Amino acid sequence: MSTTRPTPADLRELAAAADDLATRIEAVQAALRAEDPGARSRAGFRLHEAAGQARRVSAALEDTAGELARIAATPDLACGIEWGVCPQHGNTLVSDGDRTVCKVEECPRRWGYDRVSTPCPEPVTHRITDTTGATYDVCDGHAISARQRITGATVEPIT
Repeated sequence: MSTTRPTPADLRELAAAADDLATRIEAVQAALRAEDPGARSRAGFRLHEAAGQARRVSAALEDTAGELARIAATPDLACGIEWGVCPQHGNTLVSDGDRTVCKVEECPRRWGYDRVSTPCPEPVTHRITDTTGATYDVCDGHAISARQRITGATVEPIT
């Protein structure tokens, strides 16, 4: 496993280890229960929760691996701003961490991941120039947002 730049495979390896740990914990709990209903069996009461925690760790690692894979698959000519937007409405997204929706009522767009917290994968279509002269190449959604939020900036289509 890489420690300098973790990959989705590294995280999936850790997730598998967490699943294996959960299975081993459950086996210990079952063995204690099988012995007798005495003190040794009752001593293992925490093991059910410990196995559940290991399974939750595994799920979190799998989710993180998926997010890293999605980021790695972003095309080179993608917007790349560090947060996502609705391509049609701009900065209108709401996320609960597992899914994202556009809060514009008539917008049908939905994503099965936290789009707000990941780099924007949309294609570059506009160039923003701020009042200092700095330029940024962005997608349609970020161009919409820039027009609404950056005073004095010019937003022009890239031809």
